[in-house]
Amino acid sequence: MSFQEKESSEKRVWGAGAYFLGAVGAVVVLLVRREPFCRFHAVQSIITTVVLFLVGLLLKGLAYLPIFGFLYGFLFRLFQVGVFALWIFLMFQAWRGRQYRLPYIGSWAEDSAGPQENPKPVPLDARERPADATATPRDDADVTK
Repeated sequence: MSFQEKESSEKRVWGAGAYFLGAVGAVVVLLVRREPFCRFHAVQSIITTVVLFLVGLLLKGLAYLPIFGFLYGFLFRLFQVGVFALWIFLMFQAWRGRQYRLPYIGSWAEDSAGPQENPKPVPLDARERPADATATPRDDADVTK
């Protein structure tokens, strides 16, 4: 879990919106916004939604087992409250401009969202020459004389 620098208010609203409607809102954010902050929250929202959906299916499966059937109602309500609390927390963190990374999911989302910084253009003079290109145009001019 980590926090990063604060973002602009527009990016913060889009980041929180990625969680608001679950995976549907996150897909909208992915299609509309290109900033790394927004993309991170959208990807984290999608991955979290899928993982929580699968956990919910697993809990539903417990209802049909004789041993755990009586615990199903309690466990499923506890799960629903936890999901709601997590969603409120993640929306609040995005709204505050923090790039809060969930364990495991956050690093995966960070990798999937793309580079976190836009690469700065390198001036033409600072680029490295290929190993075989040792002659410059001035060197060629001296050879012809």
